[in-house]
Amino acid sequence: MGTHFNVTVVGLYTDAALDKLEKDIIDRLAFLNSTYSTYIPDSELMRFNRSPVNEWQPVSEELYGVLTLSQSVYEVTHGAFDTTIGPLVNLWGFGPQKRNAFPEESAILSALAEMGFEHVELRENPRAARRTKDVFVDLSAIAKGFSVDEISDLLTRDGYQNHLVEIGGEIRTKGRNKRHQPWRLGIESPNVFQGGVQRAVNVENAAIATSGDYRNFFMKDGVRYSHTLDPRTGRPITHNLASVTVIESRAGFVDAIATAFSVMGEQEAMQVCEQHQLACFFLTREGEGQFAESQSSAFSAYID
Repeated sequence: MGTHFNVTVVGLYTDAALDKLEKDIIDRLAFLNSTYSTYIPDSELMRFNRSPVNEWQPVSEELYGVLTLSQSVYEVTHGAFDTTIGPLVNLWGFGPQKRNAFPEESAILSALAEMGFEHVELRENPRAARRTKDVFVDLSAIAKGFSVDEISDLLTRDGYQNHLVEIGGEIRTKGRNKRHQPWRLGIESPNVFQGGVQRAVNVENAAIATSGDYRNFFMKDGVRYSHTLDPRTGRPITHNLASVTVIESRAGFVDAIATAFSVMGEQEAMQVCEQHQLACFFLTREGEGQFAESQSSAFSAYID
């Protein structure tokens, strides 16, 4: 996955038990990487991306799970989260190939025609997936969170009932910390000059993810364009949402839906949060270095 990970367990365990746990975690992450990676030519995902259109392909439980979650978030957000967005990312030069000029309208329409998660179909029994169009699935916006869940579930099965798992900034907690209290976590301030924590939250048996555009953007003709692309329009977002934090039970879900909310903007995302009773915290730009806070009704359960 090309990122760091951190696992904290609370309790008294032997060195041998912890050594075994470390090996099990590393082995599991290596397997997940061989499943989801687009940088490994023979990963299960890349084999799926090369499969003939309209032909069902048997898939592992892990790939089926992350594809099912991708489909669910795609539908809940009406396409604001789309793991087939690759053609747009490359067109705008936000991928490996950089570019300075805005793409032509015709090129944007062509890229949009090459994507859409509605062209990925899933079958539960026997477990399989197929592409009904030659779309390319890239799970980078959800794989870290989904892997956090996999490691947290591994720890729980092995009897580590109090733990925190973090992979590339995506976090899930189980039980309580060493002070027998909920895990105290900070939401980063989007003020790139001051940094620090904007708000502290108490998280127990839940996952947290933050998505924002405050580090990756460009200016053109006085307009601020984010590197976050809206897969529904084919263009960078221009709204004032700086960051959104979501707290829910599973890290894969919050990883994906926080990404979608950063696309949608505060107003549209807040409607989804309230409709589905999600705990969400928004920071919206109000001027140079100034941010307004807003939160969904469910978020109050996580703050003092």
